[in-house]
Amino acid sequence: MVKKYCAEIEVYEDDEYITYYVTGITKAMRDKAIDRLLEDGAIINFENYWTE
Repeated sequence: MVKKYCAEIEVYEDDEYITYYVTGITKAMRDKAIDRLLEDGAIINFENYWTE
């Protein structure tokens, strides 16, 4: 079975809180997706990481 690297990220952007669920087959893919969320100026309020 393939291991998945997952994250739940809550960001504050445009005066509201938005929750994203990110999954990647490597940690680097997951982290790159999170970095792209932050490129738009979002601020991380909550992070939770796990593997499936």
